[in-house]
Amino acid sequence: MEATEFLDLLRESQPMPRLIVLNSCSTAVTGSVNMFSSTAAVLVRGGVPAVAAMQFAISDAAAIAFTRGFYAAVAQGKRVDDAVTSAVGSPSELP
Repeated sequence: MEATEFLDLLRESQPMPRLIVLNSCSTAVTGSVNMFSSTAAVLVRGGVPAVAAMQFAISDAAAIAFTRGFYAAVAQGKRVDDAVTSAVGSPSELP
């Protein structure tokens, strides 16, 4: 599915989600011609206020660890950017 198709589906939601977590490889990577071509960028430009996405390949174990840490931080009331920082931790903590 193309990012624009995904955005169209999200626009059908009422209200549109305020946060999307794209926990898959390279969803924040932009093209060499258009720096706003990543899935994350398309969603933000399309009106999603916050998108967490991956710039590189990520193992399943690391994705699970990130998700657990991220949502735990959000549940504690942390802002999205602080939750990302908490979830990432130090590289030595990743599986």
